[in-house]
Amino acid sequence: MMTATIAGMGWVTPLGRDLESVWRAVCRSEPADVSQLENPISKRSTPVLRVPEDIVRDAATLPRLRRSSLISHFAVAAASDAALSAGMTTEKLSRTALIFAASDGGVIY
Repeated sequence: MMTATIAGMGWVTPLGRDLESVWRAVCRSEPADVSQLENPISKRSTPVLRVPEDIVRDAATLPRLRRSSLISHFAVAAASDAALSAGMTTEKLSRTALIFAASDGGVIY
């Protein structure tokens, strides 16, 4: 029988990117910043909780990702943080599977 172990986790949220700041904001019931997303045709507006782009700026500077979408930057940032929190070395990473899941309300990628 094979076993799997969660060695590290990383995430990107509208409240932050690291466990301590996100947990602190949740415990204090601090809301994320709400902005409006407007449909250019119907002019209908929907409130959204955006992830501040500056919290994934380090992923955006990678040459292979500089023209990628924000969701790709979020994924790479979360994966990097997960590897870091697991204490992964380059050698360990070469032998490790990384599982990525993203969710946005009812949408799962």
